[in-house]
Amino acid sequence: DFHAGGFPARYGGRMGAILNIINREGNSEQVKGSGSISMLSSKFLLEGPINFIPIKEVKGSWLISGRRTYFDKIVELGNNFVNRRFDTEYDLVFPYKFYDYQIKINIDLGINNRLTYTRFYGDDLINYRVNLDEFTNGDKDSESNDDRTVYQESIIDIDWPWGNYTNGLTWRYIASPNLFIKTFLSSSRYRFDLDIGYEDNFFDNNDITRNTSTNFNFSFTDIINDLSLESEISWLLSSKHSITSGYQIKNIRYELNTGTSYSFDMNEFDTTIVVIPLDMKDTTMEISAYVQDKYRVNDKFTIQAGLRVTSYNLHDNLYFDPRIGLKYQVYDNVSVKLNWGWFHQFLTIANNPDENFRIIDLWLGVPENKPAPKSEHTIIGIEYLNKKDILFRFEGYYKDFKNMFIVEQGSVFGGFDSGEQTTSFNNFVDTDAYSYGLEFLAKKSTGLFNGWVGYSFSETYYRDSTNVWYNPNFDRTHTLSIVSNYSFNERLAVSSSISMNSGNPYTPILARTQEWGDFISTGNDNAMRPYWYQGYSYIVGSKNSDRYKDYFRLDLSISYPRLPMNFFKKIDLFLINRIGLKKKHTIQILNVTNNVNILTYIYRTKIDVATGNRLGVERRPLPMFPLMFSYGFSFEF
Repeated sequence: DFHAGGFPARYGGRMGAILNIINREGNSEQVKGSGSISMLSSKFLLEGPINFIPIKEVKGSWLISGRRTYFDKIVELGNNFVNRRFDTEYDLVFPYKFYDYQIKINIDLGINNRLTYTRFYGDDLINYRVNLDEFTNGDKDSESNDDRTVYQESIIDIDWPWGNYTNGLTWRYIASPNLFIKTFLSSSRYRFDLDIGYEDNFFDNNDITRNTSTNFNFSFTDIINDLSLESEISWLLSSKHSITSGYQIKNIRYELNTGTSYSFDMNEFDTTIVVIPLDMKDTTMEISAYVQDKYRVNDKFTIQAGLRVTSYNLHDNLYFDPRIGLKYQVYDNVSVKLNWGWFHQFLTIANNPDENFRIIDLWLGVPENKPAPKSEHTIIGIEYLNKKDILFRFEGYYKDFKNMFIVEQGSVFGGFDSGEQTTSFNNFVDTDAYSYGLEFLAKKSTGLFNGWVGYSFSETYYRDSTNVWYNPNFDRTHTLSIVSNYSFNERLAVSSSISMNSGNPYTPILARTQEWGDFISTGNDNAMRPYWYQGYSYIVGSKNSDRYKDYFRLDLSISYPRLPMNFFKKIDLFLINRIGLKKKHTIQILNVTNNVNILTYIYRTKIDVATGNRLGVERRPLPMFPLMFSYGFSFEF
């Protein structure tokens, strides 16, 4: 259940959008299963009833599912086969994998009480080490002869695990045919731990004074533990009038740390700088209460109004969020909607606003000395359902954001008095933002041919510390999505997906400068000696004044119940007739056009390996996934 904005009072703590995910119920009649196996991943699902024979009033259902990618294992097996067969040392690595599982158990204690337990656990893992020179040129930049060897290499090393788990217990009580009470207790943990290293080495055995080694390391750790208690009462006054009210208590513990280290080694001289821009451990509590009234005035006009009140433990004041939604049925198949509301949020991102490449957002609670960020939404839309069951939706919106703030970042290359420096500061810069846009959707959900076309135009602006407005990194002016499915018959189906969007903005790097500093160090003989160190910094253009290349991707898939070859036909017939297994084969082609979509740019100083002369800043793109093929089959029983 996705609300892009203007969401009702029962949702809070967010000022942009809300996504509410509810697992489906398990089968309460019989044991069933389904799954799929492909070259990239596999998943399964089992479900069945719970029957307590001695107590007829106690019944229920259970469901368990899981997923796991194993393309990394396929690549590893391929390496082993090639190396054994051809006596080589081939070492292709696929650096990513994920796994997760879910459990849901329902127990009905009579007809009026139901207990539900849910659990989710998932982890994503990336472990990647790449030599950029080998990746782009086939070999590191080098020059060698009998007497001299010169080379330059640049290496990126990524160690990145992240994941979630959550446990939830829900009690639903039907007090009367018109009164429902639902209470929910949950505990969840979000973990993100990223470590990125960049190493640049220059070697010349003929002139060791030129040999240098430079290392950068960036680390991000974000752990959020959330313990929540919610209760909601729904009262159906009549077929035209309903009231929903409830409360929510959230206790959140944040552990957030970001750090940068730099080391330089030249001619047996080395120095290290460590900067910790953010190091926070905090616990916050939100206590909210809300009431929401939905009233159908007549057959054409419906009003939904609500109020949410929140107390935040680090602030003395209460936060009030009024919301209102209006819907007018112009004709039976045409309706007009209007939503307006205030929305407060009690957490914020702690990312560096100047970073060109943001992998994920890091979160922290709103500090004691900062008011809660607030947004105001105004949304107007029209919906039309034609005689062929095609839904057309057109919306326009404006969102205004106040009391926002960003983390102030420091420079790695500040002055210091010793060979190692560590600084820690949690400073913030106030900012505001606004966004507006138009969205269009055409969706057909029935028939042999179905799918949707979605287009959005949007503009988002942030204000920096000098009162200059700019587009943030996540801004996308145009976004187009086209999804289609066509069933030729009961046996053959074809699906396609097209994604297009404007490139995200970034701050271009124009040049790189070398900086020198000195400090005094005492040696083993207690003599004080001066030492010089060098560092580098980039000269950048106007903030987010350039954009990445536009994104385009076309995916295709073909589904067929049986494979054409005689051998596989026999296997299909055995599975269907003997086991009762219904299955479907699927062939997928990802990024059909092999379009090069840029994830980010990697910068370094280009050096003439023969002379050592610097030739300026060199930029190389780091692309996303190329053309890929996958085969798999799904089944159910």
